[in-house]
Amino acid sequence: MTSNDGLGELVRELRATLETISRGLVEGQPDRLLDAEPRLADITARLASLPLSDIEPLRPELVAAQAALRRCERLGATVVSLGDVYADRHGYGPSGHFAVTDAAGVLQARG
Repeated sequence: MTSNDGLGELVRELRATLETISRGLVEGQPDRLLDAEPRLADITARLASLPLSDIEPLRPELVAAQAALRRCERLGATVVSLGDVYADRHGYGPSGHFAVTDAAGVLQARG
């Protein structure tokens, strides 16, 4: 693939896929994440096989895709953290046994 049109379409697919992942994280819809995973793997494999000289003209689009990827990473970390808080507050620790925590203050904002 050496056409800038084809490369542009590939980067647009990447950004759309990352937006799908982002929405899945925000809306708590794991099916969106699972549906996007094969598309993301395909797109990244295709991008990885391209010479840098073909990609350079699309640097601004790729920077925007990188920002979308970073957003997904932050959202994913938040989901994991919230899951940890929820699991601790509702009785199960990492070992799978009942955990005793001071859950009353876990989600209170600091003043």
